[in-house]
Amino acid sequence: MLAANELLVNELVKIAERKGRVLYDFTNEVITQAIRADKMGLTLKEVLDERGIVEEAKRSGFTLVFKRLWYEVLDRLYEGSEREWLIEEWRETGRWYGKFSYSRSPEDPLRALENGIRTVMWDIEDFEVAEEEDLISLRCISAGFSEAYTLLLSTFFKGALDALGYELVDEELSKGIITLKFRKKE
Repeated sequence: MLAANELLVNELVKIAERKGRVLYDFTNEVITQAIRADKMGLTLKEVLDERGIVEEAKRSGFTLVFKRLWYEVLDRLYEGSEREWLIEEWRETGRWYGKFSYSRSPEDPLRALENGIRTVMWDIEDFEVAEEEDLISLRCISAGFSEAYTLLLSTFFKGALDALGYELVDEELSKGIITLKFRKKE
């Protein structure tokens, strides 16, 4: 009644043994979860990919917060007496994230940075880090960004690339659009 690839079944047996479970019970649990995902309109792959996003956010130090609240608080701090402090905190956090990206993938920290940002920053509509000859181009677009958030996020990116050994050579910012160009520091 239920057919499966022998190699996959052997992997299930190993997992069940490692967890101290009987294969029958473990298989039924897997099938039950597949049915549950389907009732949610998702595949198991989609459920696991989404869980991976949450785990990446946790490892990266992110906290989930309502977008409207986040933008409002940032705008108020930025317009108030805390502007310089806020800018420096975003720069330092960017530096930390650049180092974190390097620690995750020393062979290609720019891809780690790009993939991490794409994974955990859900409100970004377009994000790309491209290598063009001796320049690194970073583009980030989201119609929902306020002017303050656009500036702060660009500061975060500048800090991240600074930590990876790049210096800013060109910058274009307008509400919701960040375009930065960097070159390797000498």
